[in-house]
Amino acid sequence: MGSYRFLLAWCVVIEHLATGVTYVSHTGMFAVVGFYVLSGYLITRSLNDVYAFQPIPFWSNRFLRLYPVYFVLLALGLPLVLGTPRAAEFFPEVWKKHPEFSDWIGLLTIVPMGISPMQWTFRPIPSIWSVGLNC
Repeated sequence: MGSYRFLLAWCVVIEHLATGVTYVSHTGMFAVVGFYVLSGYLITRSLNDVYAFQPIPFWSNRFLRLYPVYFVLLALGLPLVLGTPRAAEFFPEVWKKHPEFSDWIGLLTIVPMGISPMQWTFRPIPSIWSVGLNC
């Protein structure tokens, strides 16, 4: 499995280094899909081997692994975005909008960001829709 991850990582490096070269422009996207497949396999294997397909301990562990770090980043990102008006000029468009009610629900639950990540109007931390998918 280490060789597979190494190959996928090199695919990403190649795409970044060969910007504009048509015949390698797709390697990074294949690597991302490969990492998602590997992640799904490892999470399912963990669910089977460690938790014996018991959902409560598995989801409790996933919650404790994902949410504390996410909320720390959210606490650091919100003051930066909301407290410094010019900070958003250096970052993506999703930092320039004012949050709506649906944005706050998504920020607190993470999971909906995996459903429609490109429709969010406010995100004070980098896109985490992949975390929502891997829950």
